[in-house]
Formats: sequence, C-alpha cells, structure tokens
Amino acid sequence: MLAPLTDHELLVFWVQLATLLAVARGLGYLARRVRQPAVVGELLAGVLLGPTVLGRVAPDVAAWLFPGDRVQSGLLLALAWLGVVVLLVLTGLEVDLPLVGRLVRRTAWIPVGGLILPLLGGYAVGRLVPDLVVPEGVDRAVFAAFIAVALAVSALPVVARVLTDMGLIRRDIGQVTMVAAMADDLVGWILLGLLTGVAVEGGFDAAGLGVTILAVGVFLVGAFTVGQRAVDATLRAALRLTEGVAGAFTAIILMALTGAALTQWIGTEAVLGAFIVGILIGRSPLRRRELEHGLELWSSAVLAPLFFATAGMYLDAGVLTEPAVAIWSGVLLLVACVTKLGGAYLGARLGRFDPATGLAVGIGLNARGALGVIAATVGLATGVFGQVAYTAIVLMSIVTSMLVPPLMTWALRRVPLGDEEAERLRREALYGGSVLINARRVLLATRGGVGARVAARVIDLVMHSDASVTVMSVDDGSAEPVEAVTAVTELFGHRRVTASPQPVGDPASAVLHEVGQGYDLLAVGATGDTVGTSDLSPVLQRLLVESPVPVLLVRPREPLTAGVMFQRLLTAATGTPVGQAAEEISYLLAARVGAEVDVVHVVSRADQVLAGSWGDSVQHHPVARAMLHGSVELARRFGMAASGLTRIGATAYEELLAAAHERGADTLVIGARVRSVDGRPFLGHGIEYLLQHAPQSLIIVAVPPNAAEPAPV
Repeated sequence: MLAPLTDHELLVFWVQLATLLAVARGLGYLARRVRQPAVVGELLAGVLLGPTVLGRVAPDVAAWLFPGDRVQSGLLLALAWLGVVVLLVLTGLEVDLPLVGRLVRRTAWIPVGGLILPLLGGYAVGRLVPDLVVPEGVDRAVFAAFIAVALAVSALPVVARVLTDMGLIRRDIGQVTMVAAMADDLVGWILLGLLTGVAVEGGFDAAGLGVTILAVGVFLVGAFTVGQRAVDATLRAALRLTEGVAGAFTAIILMALTGAALTQWIGTEAVLGAFIVGILIGRSPLRRRELEHGLELWSSAVLAPLFFATAGMYLDAGVLTEPAVAIWSGVLLLVACVTKLGGAYLGARLGRFDPATGLAVGIGLNARGALGVIAATVGLATGVFGQVAYTAIVLMSIVTSMLVPPLMTWALRRVPLGDEEAERLRREALYGGSVLINARRVLLATRGGVGARVAARVIDLVMHSDASVTVMSVDDGSAEPVEAVTAVTELFGHRRVTASPQPVGDPASAVLHEVGQGYDLLAVGATGDTVGTSDLSPVLQRLLVESPVPVLLVRPREPLTAGVMFQRLLTAATGTPVGQAAEEISYLLAARVGAEVDVVHVVSRADQVLAGSWGDSVQHHPVARAMLHGSVELARRFGMAASGLTRIGATAYEELLAAAHERGADTLVIGARVRSVDGRPFLGHGIEYLLQHAPQSLIIVAVPPNAAEPAPV
C-alpha cells in the first residue's frame, strides 16, 4: 500500500522544483548570452544551490530546501532521471544509422582508445595513491579498479545536450561522438556491475558477467528486429485508436520507460534502453515531427534543466580546503582528462580522422556528469570508497562536465567540413522544413490511369530517398484493381513500395482510414480530360475535402508524349506557404530531370491595366521584385537557376496561362487551399480556370481545410 506524503514533504518538493527550474533556466539563458551551451548554466545552478554555495552562505535555508533524506531526494531524483530518459530518446532520434554504418570502421578505434587509456591510467593512480585515501580493509586492486571504471565512463546526456545546443548533433563529428560515448558507457557499466559484485561478494563472478553481456547482446539484437516492428505497430495503433498525436506521445514515453526498465533490469543503465528506443522511433516510417517538437519542448524547458541542476548539487568544493583531498582530486582530474583525451585522440587518428576532429571527440568524451557521480556513489555504498575518494570522483565528474561545453565549442569550430558532409547538411536543412518533399510516408490512391502513373513519377523524383510509398486502389468498378495497383507500383525504382489490398466497401472511406495511420501526403491522379473539380470522381472529391494531410493532385496533359514530360515547368510566386510548397515541388522536380523552370509573379490590378498607367514599370514594383527575388533564391538553394517574370493583368491565372504559352511550359505547378462547398471541393476560381483552359499538365498542391499549413523552408 502506498504511504502518503506529508503536507510538509509536498511543500518542500514544490519549492525545490520551482527553485531549481528557475535558477537552472535563468543561468542557462545567461550561458547562451555568453555563447556557451545552456548545460553550463544548468550545472552551475546545482553548484549554487548545493553545499558549495547555498550550504555555506545560508545553511538553514539549504537544510530546509534540500534536507537530503531519502523521501525528498527520491522525489527530486526520480524526476531528474525522467529527464535523462527523455533526453536520450531525443538523442536517439538524431542518430543516423546509415551514416554511422559508413563511419563505423573509422569510429571503432575511438571508444577503444577512450576506454583503454583511462582504465590503465585510473588503475595506476589507484595503485599509487597514499594509504590514507584507501579505506581500511579494502583490497587496493579492487579500489584501483573502481577508480579506473569511474574514469572510463562518459556522460552521454551531457555530450548529447552540448551537441544539441550547438546544433552539431547531425554533423559527422556529432554522430561519431555519440556512438563512441554510447560504447564507452555500455562497457563501463558492465565493468561497474562486475566490480560491484566483486566488492559485495568478495570474489569475481564470471558467470554473472557472462549473463550481463549476453543479455545486452540479446537486447540489442531483439531491439533492431522484433523491437523495430513492435515500435512501428505501437505507433500505428496509437495514431489509429487514440487522439492522434497526443496518444502517440504517450506511446513514445511508455516505450522509452520500457526500454529503460529493461536495460536497468539486465544490469546496465536505463540511459542505454532510452537511447535505443529513440533510435528505433527515428527509423520508424511513422515518425512524426509534432511528436519530436513536443518532446524537445518538454525536455529543454523542464526535464533536462532539472536533471543537470540536480547533478551539479553533488559537488561540495568546500572539502578542497583539506590539502590531501585537494592534491588527490587534482591528480585524479588531470589523469582523467589526459587519458580520455589522449585515448580518444589516438583512436581518431588510427581511424584516419583529422587532428581537429580527434581533439573535439576527445574533449566531448571527457564529460562524466551524473554517471561519474553514480559510479562514485556505488563505490561509497559498497565501502570501496571513503569520503576522500568519493569527493575526488564527484569533483572530477562535475568539473569535466563543466569544462567540456566551452572547450568543445572552441574545438568544434576548428573541425573541417568536408564537401560530402556539407552537401548532406545542406540537403537536410533545405528539405527538413518542408512538409511535402520531406514526407516519409506517401499514400498513392489509384485506379491505374495515366494521372496516377504521372503522380507516381513525380513522387519518385521529388520525395525523400527514405520515404516509403503505399499504392492503394480506389477502383469504382471500371478497372481491375490488382492490375491497376501493379501497373503503378512497377514505376518506382528502389524506393520502398507497398501494394495495399483492395479496399472492402467504400474506397474513399478506406483511403481516409489508411491515410490517418501516420501518412504525410496523399497523392491522386486525375484523367487528362478533367476540366474542373466537378469532373473528378466522387471518390477523389471526397478525398480532397476530407483528407487530413496535403494532397498532390496530378492532371496530365493528353496526349502524353513519352520523353517530353517535365521539360519546362512554370510556377507562381505568391508569398504564401501553400504557394511556396508548390514552388519547392517545381524546383526539385526540375533539378532532378534537368528541366527549365519559370517563376511568375502576377500583379492583378484591373484598374491599372485599363488605365494603361504602369506599362513596363511593373517590373520595378517593390513587392513584385521582393517576391521574385525570394523565389529565385529558393530555386538556387535547390540547385536551379529559375527565370523570374513579372506580369500585370486583370486576373492572375489568365496571366499565368499566357506566360506558360509564351515560355513553352509543359507543366504548371500551383498551390491551392481546398474549400468545401456543399460537400464538394472548391480550389478557387483560378484553379478551375486552369483545369478548363490549360493544355499543360497540372500538378496541384491542395491543402484541405482541416490540414496543417505546409511549413516553408
């Protein structure tokens, strides 16, 4: 039965949270103002509120606010560890396994060097320290081994936060550092578990070590096989059965807690399980940006600052007034920094990384953070460490964590950016902000017609290389469903394509149900003789009106001559998010097929046209110039040299069509908001005009009433 907390315990807990969060966030803000990662200020918050400052300046206040009993400490530490779990899930989301796979041969030497030298250095220091440091009755070899392990671990949460704050976690150096820190922690915690057994049982437990290593191996293999399918199934069920994103957010937290519990149970650390769950979620096609934003907000605003502030409270610098403690702590800190830096640097150089990268990785792995504090706490609890050794390890852990952010900031500025890495980062930055071209799951609804085949071609050219496509029949009896799906599926290259089974009952309801299972984009094709949304089939009309995601509607020109599709595209510069989404499609499509692209801004002022008062001066209209400049610059970022045109006319879409005729465009790419009029889709009079009069192929980015506005790049 749960024992209720007293009113006083609850009061202290609420005041603790408010105080820690306010000071941590405030100092984090100040740290960023002086160009340091926020984690520096958050760690300093713990130092200020801990025994180092508050405990000496106002001991009565410190005793009331942080009494140190198990109940009050447990409440605060439980919330802090939840912050670690969420932070490691976010870190796992950023791990690019294909990139790590390409770097693994070079990277493997870094954790090896980062482990061996600190282990050897820590063991040597432990064997050579004065007798007054080693508690009476403790085997010096066991004492030295505990010191070695405390020096070998790296604080994955601290490293992750520094890289995230600096915006470098997606760089090669960030990925290498994260993988190396994970490997060091994994081996370090296995060794710590082994040594704990030796200290408690008084002997070496080879069987226990074997079981732990086997359990970790089984966990990792299971995670990337059965676990990946379980994560996908859980997210799919959460999106389908619960209130959308909120339910999926809960599912992610539950999976993270489950992974943390599993790795804690098998004898390693909860951070490993949370990290692996984050990787699995990042690999899932059901990954949603809204979920990541929610986790990032919750972590950066509340949980992570509480964790780092709590870690900083372990430091009591006052004990350094004792000469023996000061000397011993200084030696240990020096050995810890030199061996970890030197080992990681040598490993990086053996892996043929440049010196600046080796230095940056070595600095990053030097952070021990709360994990070093935990290693010291385990040593103290088992009687291997006395107060002097415990203080030295805690001091080393906190100081290295506080030194890493500024030193790593300095070192990372000197790491060269290779051409291949620069191009990868440019693509990620360019595509990452677009809902459409960065879509990870696309549903193509088809009856097997030419419109669907052209839509498949557009998707294959434009969408992210990792995007998966599901082809689903919306047959209304006019075509053979299996043949219709097969004909479209075969048009894709090496992309992951799934043929959905023939829907039972109403095809529109089946497609809408399917698109609600975590898809980012719905694509449909219209026939070439479609001259208005009223000519669309009832199924397509309903999809346009009710789709919860943007719809890519493709109406090809007829007859569609092979080899001349997408030679010259024309799009409109409107300055709206929907219009920019259409521009992105046109620029990327043109870049992929080597087509020309024109971007037109129309000044639709009937009064000025009739008066004839502007003439050629419209080319110098400030709004028109700004619009076209932004569009041409966006095209350049996509690798295209777009031609910018300004026209004046009574109606914008008549001028667009006239420009398309003059420029010889074969495809128009336009964005539109869908409105429901008596249950039927209405894309605006301009789109209806183009559907009726344009002989060109039309690619329409249609954003339904209940869909989110596409995010501009």
